[in-house]
Amino acid sequence: LGTEQQILKKRNRTIAIDLFIIGGLFIMALYHFGLFLLRRSDRSPLYFGIICLLWALNSVVTGEIISTIFLPWIDFGLFLRVEYLSLYLSIPVFSFMLITLYPNEFHRRVLHITTLFFAFVTLIILGTPETLFTNIATPTHIYMIVFGFYAIYVFAIAYRNGQTEAGWFFVGTIVLMITTINDTLHNHYFILTGNYRSLG
Repeated sequence: LGTEQQILKKRNRTIAIDLFIIGGLFIMALYHFGLFLLRRSDRSPLYFGIICLLWALNSVVTGEIISTIFLPWIDFGLFLRVEYLSLYLSIPVFSFMLITLYPNEFHRRVLHITTLFFAFVTLIILGTPETLFTNIATPTHIYMIVFGFYAIYVFAIAYRNGQTEAGWFFVGTIVLMITTINDTLHNHYFILTGNYRSLG
């Protein structure tokens, strides 16, 4: 583990990285909200801004900041609910962004299934104790991973159909998928690598 000074130095470095990620996500959220206000006919910046805001909140409750500053005053059940909801709600929002950007490639049935699935998950998280709703983590993460692969497929089809900006989404989603799979395996103690989804 190292000396006390080494542990504190490592913790402070982790907090600095967390603050950088949270600040970056928050700025991206504000920027895309501004884009939406300038052009309200296009809702994709709004959806992307909401995703950034949710991930920023998730980074707050899963990083060192929460244990350093807020842990003595926070309710554990509330902490878990914010952690779960800030991650899970980003998927249906992502679905709405995809169907806005690529209505011909993204099937509306997938949007409906995803929205209903995460509405059900949200009701469980809000309406049951943490000893119960934490059991939905594994099937929900599996759904997220499957959805991620479908999103990669949508971007590939859109790129093939001449929408060149989909190539950037394709690459970015692959990186995000790698970090998401890593975090899922890490959180279930299959590997000991750390959480990197926010970086993705």
